Amino acid sequence: MLTMKDYKIVNGMSNKYWGWGLEDDEFFLRIRDGDLNLTRVTNLSTDRSNTFLHVHGVERKRDYAVVTKDQKAMKRKRDYVSGLNSVRYNITARRTLTFGNARVHVIDVSLHCDMKWTPYCKLPKR
Repeated sequence: MLTMKDYKIVNGMSNKYWGWGLEDDEFFLRIRDGDLNLTRVTNLSTDRSNTFLHVHGVERKRDYAVVTKDQKAMKRKRDYVSGLNSVRYNITARRTLTFGNARVHVIDVSLHCDMKWTPYCKLPKR
């Protein structure tokens, strides 16, 4: 579990990954580089096959944005620049959900696509 203080120390997550993965690998490296203590909870009934559900419409396939050789090469380069300090977004909706006794605040956002930093953030039209 990360605190908000820890999240700020590592500058959050990279902004260079748009639907084509490796953002979690980059985030792990940021946590390690920040000398934060990373522990994994044991005895969980979830694993990588049933933990995260990617909800996309049929027009938005995961990893669809990887189309050029340059993008594929960039996937393995560390991002020491972008993160929490540079993310730009607009809030599109807010709602509160209740799970058992826990109240959860969900905020939907629309991310700003910076074509100079990540020219692949706009998916081609089909």
